[in-house]
Amino acid sequence: MIVILNKPSLIHLSDELMLKSGANTVDANVFKKYKDNPSVKQLVADGVIEYKESDLEGKTQSKVEDSLKDLTVKQAQELVQNTIDLEILEKWKGAEKRAGVLKAIEKQIAELQAPAKLRTDGDSSEELEGDESEDSESEEKE
Repeated sequence: MIVILNKPSLIHLSDELMLKSGANTVDANVFKKYKDNPSVKQLVADGVIEYKESDLEGKTQSKVEDSLKDLTVKQAQELVQNTIDLEILEKWKGAEKRAGVLKAIEKQIAELQAPAKLRTDGDSSEELEGDESEDSESEEKE
């Protein structure tokens, strides 16, 4: 198994290879089939997805799927912020000792478990109310 880091929310390469945002544990043999695909090469070149060639060759085994201890606090926090897999986040939470990283993990878990919001700007209700009153005024004129 290798870990592939994905920065956008979802990349669907095939039915057997779909990458969610953040860390993804992927069978090395499956990824080997796709790594030379022009689309995948471009994603790697653009820094959208990252993986260690040594993991793919079986020389090393990435440990990030179990723990973030080999990453700096900044690297770990960035990875956590880009990860949407609750199972991985919970695993990291159980293994992590650094306060800053734990706080980032807990925040990401809370955000993922929070109810979805339709809009995040403070003016949304005013805009919607304004739009409705304009519609009713135009209906009255007709």
